[in-house]
Amino acid sequence: MASPAKKKAPAVVAPAVNEALSRTIEKAKRELEHMIDLHPQVILLAKRNGDVARANKALLDLLQVSDFNSVLGKRMDELFPCEDPVFINHLLNARQ
Repeated sequence: MASPAKKKAPAVVAPAVNEALSRTIEKAKRELEHMIDLHPQVILLAKRNGDVARANKALLDLLQVSDFNSVLGKRMDELFPCEDPVFINHLLNARQ
């Protein structure tokens, strides 16, 4: 009679490896944020409800404000008033 297959124990990541991986990820995150901030075109990330979650410096320049707190958490339709509010809704729902 064949013996049942033994289950392998889950791999354990050594704390030093986990720490090194965390540092590598943090470094990559900072570099990506820096690249986005330096991009000359406006880049922003909005939540489904239209609140701005992230933005780059180009948005600050476009809106002629100097502080990210002036845009973060604000609704897109506050930052970009337009005659047709359906346009902003279309942008927010176009990715569905």
